[in-house]
Amino acid sequence: MSEEPAGVLVLGAGGHGKSVLGVLVAMGRRVLGVLDDASGLWGTRVCGVPVLGGLEELRRFPDAEAVIALGENAARRDAARRFPEARWAQVLYPGAYINPLARVGTGCVVFPGAVIGSEAFIGDHVIVSAHTTVGHDVRIEDFAQVAPGVQIAGGALIGAGAMLGIGSIVCPGVRIGAGATLGAGACAVRDVPPGARAFGVPARVVGAQ
Repeated sequence: MSEEPAGVLVLGAGGHGKSVLGVLVAMGRRVLGVLDDASGLWGTRVCGVPVLGGLEELRRFPDAEAVIALGENAARRDAARRFPEARWAQVLYPGAYINPLARVGTGCVVFPGAVIGSEAFIGDHVIVSAHTTVGHDVRIEDFAQVAPGVQIAGGALIGAGAMLGIGSIVCPGVRIGAGATLGAGACAVRDVPPGARAFGVPARVVGAQ
């Protein structure tokens, strides 16, 4: 008889937290509660799930798994560093396609309709949003975020903490630097430097973060 999976705590009660709760329900996971540092939410419910307190409450549940449901990349990074002993869950929507030769890191969230190709590498605490395509041999580093409808062609590199806006396109082999932002609907046909912001078709760098 297989052991029942541990319950899951969701760190973050905002919009992204609500989205993550929906994926956990689809997975059939048992959600123990939501944690958020906004004290005004303590004792309330989000999507029917109780808000148990601030993030520090995670230390009271050493056997539980947890997922950082904070949409801001830097906030996810800071939370992961704050709780190095935590058991981070993978939250993978059952209808997403993840090639068996791909690698998905700890703490990642993959939403409905996502496609992750052969030998793609997804780092830790990455958000892969709905209806995105991650091509073969793509590398997405820790704490990056891929918004809905993004298309990443084969061999591209998305640096740590980078943000790809809704519907953006990264062409084959293009590198998006760490902490960079590719705007909604933009098409990166050439590399975007670390920390830069690029918009338009073709994407042009317009400044730094």
